[in-house]
Amino acid sequence: MTDSDNTGHIDYPREGFTIFWDAHGLRIDVIDYNAEPLYLSWDTILDLAKRAGSGDSFTDEMGLVRK
Repeated sequence: MTDSDNTGHIDYPREGFTIFWDAHGLRIDVIDYNAEPLYLSWDTILDLAKRAGSGDSFTDEMGLVRK
């Protein structure tokens, strides 16, 4: 990840993940190896991409879906 205005992150401690993004990509860190698999809908992924490209901040209304 590179430094830019289009970076951000959101923590999901109960789900066991932290998501980081910038204009170049997305990184998901596992913070709890006993967590259920993380499932992101295509709409959520597209929303993340739009926010990273526009520089908008990210809020908890991401729509995280877990199977």
